[in-house]
Amino acid sequence: MAGKKSVEKEQLADRDYINSYFVKRPPKDYVKGYRISFSIIQKSVNSKGEILSRKTIKTDTIKKINQDLIAKRLSWDDANRLINEIKDNLLKQDKKLRGQLLTHSKNELWMNKYIEKVYSYKRKKTLKDWDSAKNEITRAFVALGDLDLATATQDEIEEQIDKHCAGNIKRSRNVTKKLNSVLRSGVVRTDIHKLSYSKKPERIVRYVTHSELKGLVTYIKSNVDKSEIIGGLTRDEFISLIQTLYYSGLRIGEALAACKRNWDSKERVFHVLHQLDRKGNKRLPKGDKTRKTVIPKIGAKAFQSWLEVKNKSKVDSIKISKTLKKYCKAHFDDETNHLSCHDLRHSFANYLLKECGFTMQATAMLLGNSVAVCEEYYYHWKPHDETLKFISEKTG
Repeated sequence: MAGKKSVEKEQLADRDYINSYFVKRPPKDYVKGYRISFSIIQKSVNSKGEILSRKTIKTDTIKKINQDLIAKRLSWDDANRLINEIKDNLLKQDKKLRGQLLTHSKNELWMNKYIEKVYSYKRKKTLKDWDSAKNEITRAFVALGDLDLATATQDEIEEQIDKHCAGNIKRSRNVTKKLNSVLRSGVVRTDIHKLSYSKKPERIVRYVTHSELKGLVTYIKSNVDKSEIIGGLTRDEFISLIQTLYYSGLRIGEALAACKRNWDSKERVFHVLHQLDRKGNKRLPKGDKTRKTVIPKIGAKAFQSWLEVKNKSKVDSIKISKTLKKYCKAHFDDETNHLSCHDLRHSFANYLLKECGFTMQATAMLLGNSVAVCEEYYYHWKPHDETLKFISEKTG
């Protein structure tokens, strides 16, 4: 029997996939529509970085912890600590049977040198998940196949990455990013400084014009009962929200965190200081960048109405976005008009650039984006002829 077990263990150790574990947590304070218990997810990934399987780990211990949490016999922090201990133990057990992702023998040497030089330092300073970080760099080297990173030409490396990633642009760019980090470190060679990234597919930007928004609002008022609740909002509050997103360019989390004290109604200036995440927790806006934005006169009334809405932290943003898309699909035939909440931010950019004649720099400032990001999304948008004529007349 002992011999059979050792053979079985040896076979398992030769597997070409890796299991990882992560925890899904409920919010600390109850939020309607969000999970109320902890769960541990096991994810299996092959050498190409493809997800083979994903499953929830179910044990009596996890079940008991969640029961005690719901019954308030256990605090959120204590439950979180116990769940993390279970996750760490699962990871330790799995490591004993963990397969090695196969790399070219010389590349394995370069990989280990790079990890020793760069990742060992990062491990102490910034990396939260050492195993995940190490697996990422390993997958980048696996993508090279039989090529030796030290001797292959730049064209050969880029061609091999594209071949390995089989048209998956996101994976290809992730692999290229990791290998560029290796090349910049000087561990392998110094004659190649940067590999070229695969071109991003052309972005399809969904938006509505000012007149189309008015048509959508009319459709909602005609077809949705006033008493209907949508993601925690009444119909009229829902309309105020989508009008606010359109006329302010706020992200949905920033709109949910909006409050009166940051609003100058006289100047129609709103100071974006915070956003709410999906768990209802307040944090800084994306990129930790606060900003000021100006609300057009035409949208000031809707924005003021939105600020009056209470319990915005309880709003289900996912439900709101799905419902908006449902109404758009029912009202508009053109797929470009089938919006999520974030697409209303693009609509605001369209309004500024095409209908108001704003510059890309001014639009970027109000959105809280860099000019480069705005140009990536909106470079093809130009002002309407009427707008150009108006600007021409005003500038004499």
